[in-house]
Amino acid sequence: MHNNTKLFRKRCQWDMRVAEQFGVADSEEKMQELTDKGFSEKIGDTQKDTTVCTDNGITIRVVQSVADEKFINLLIEAESDDTAILAAEDYGQSGEGVYFPDFRLYYNEKDEEHVLGGTGSCLKVYSPNKVAYKYTFEPNSGNYKEGDMIYFDGYGFDMGEGGYNYDPPYEKLDGKWEMNWTLSYGDEKRVFALNKEVEIEGEKVIVKEISITPFSYRIVTHTNADMDSERWTYVTCFKGLYYGDDYYGNRSVKNTELDKSSLTDQVTSGLGGTSVNDEKGVSNGEEYGAFSIAVDIDKVTAVNIGGVKVELTDEVK
Repeated sequence: MHNNTKLFRKRCQWDMRVAEQFGVADSEEKMQELTDKGFSEKIGDTQKDTTVCTDNGITIRVVQSVADEKFINLLIEAESDDTAILAAEDYGQSGEGVYFPDFRLYYNEKDEEHVLGGTGSCLKVYSPNKVAYKYTFEPNSGNYKEGDMIYFDGYGFDMGEGGYNYDPPYEKLDGKWEMNWTLSYGDEKRVFALNKEVEIEGEKVIVKEISITPFSYRIVTHTNADMDSERWTYVTCFKGLYYGDDYYGNRSVKNTELDKSSLTDQVTSGLGGTSVNDEKGVSNGEEYGAFSIAVDIDKVTAVNIGGVKVELTDEVK
């Protein structure tokens, strides 16, 4: 089901560092397409008055958002003056010896019911005074919607356990950074109402529905087999997708022989979740996750669930 509600032409909204992360830096056409469909926005430009804040000699900027209906990816920069440093002299580009901002992200309202949980990494250290980070977030509960306000509440910088291994150890940096911006995201997706029975690891599983966007997936499954949640999650885990004969595997799941023989790239970030409802031997499961590269959803022909290739048929138009 394609929801092309945002097909208007506008200036391409990509920072090249983010474009490289999502594998679209070499295609101006693809970057423009994802911009036009609302997935990508350089909020540091379009909403610059509320996405930069300075305190205690450190300036934080929220540079770009890449989002769909489930996940928000952010590029964040921090830059300090001579009174503070953000990385030790012998920092590592993967994040060793680097300060990370401590902050909470909310959608719509600043309360516990509207917290966005996520994970982040050091994208690049430019100097001891300038660092870029990439984060991926999802709601801890509920769902955000188009036009919601996103609130950034920063309260310090911490090097974590690695900071205490230095002599002298690096201490936390205090401060207060508050920012906000209006959320925009792309709503295009493909939905397949399969209701297809497959055998995985000797268990009969019904794959009820699969939906994919360029940046995430969702799989709904059902079985009458008596399995505990750990076994169910293992059997029905998403392992990758296919563009015809080309296979893209999930780096967060141990590869099967199929993966080892046909793996051409990595596709998922590992962020996401699984919910299972076990009652009287009946299991209904839902798995979702974020892609680490931008997926061309028009090319996807099948997915790998638990080591079994499931062809995508019965698309909802």
